[in-house]
Amino acid sequence: MAKKLYELSDERNAILDRIMDGLQGEELQAATEELWGTEEAFETKLVNAIKALRIMETDHRGSQDERSALGGQTKALKNGIESLRTYIAICLIDTNLDKVRTSVGTVSANETHGIDIADVDELARAVKEREDIPDNFITYEPKAEKDAIMEALENGDINELPPGVVATHKFGIRLSRGRKTPEDNA
Repeated sequence: MAKKLYELSDERNAILDRIMDGLQGEELQAATEELWGTEEAFETKLVNAIKALRIMETDHRGSQDERSALGGQTKALKNGIESLRTYIAICLIDTNLDKVRTSVGTVSANETHGIDIADVDELARAVKEREDIPDNFITYEPKAEKDAIMEALENGDINELPPGVVATHKFGIRLSRGRKTPEDNA
């Protein structure tokens, strides 16, 4: 059964520990050969993992591009639907027709009034500066400042994580493009 990358890593470390414990003669030769075999298997597994990672990254970028393209198409369709609905409503209202029955269905027009918020920041400034604008026109959602919390922890300003904050530990790698070998094209 093929070993996993972490198993090969553990095996390599165990062999190195045995060698460092002072093996000599034939035992050292056998351990060295075993180490070479393990390192070769480790590198092969690592190369395969990197290839899989690059394929996944390419698929992810393609998925993002596709989602972006579909997002634009969805927005265009939504705008087209809204424009056509508005056009039909205006035409019905202009001809003084409230409701029209057709072979494909009945359509009725109505006119509503509402508002859109063009600039929420400008509205927020006005609420702050002017007493004639009620405070309930703007609501504020709490936003955690991760950088400030991290800085306070690192500076010793706080000794423990505040409630609602959890510590994370992440690992990452950096890949650089290596030279292609004949096996890469296989």
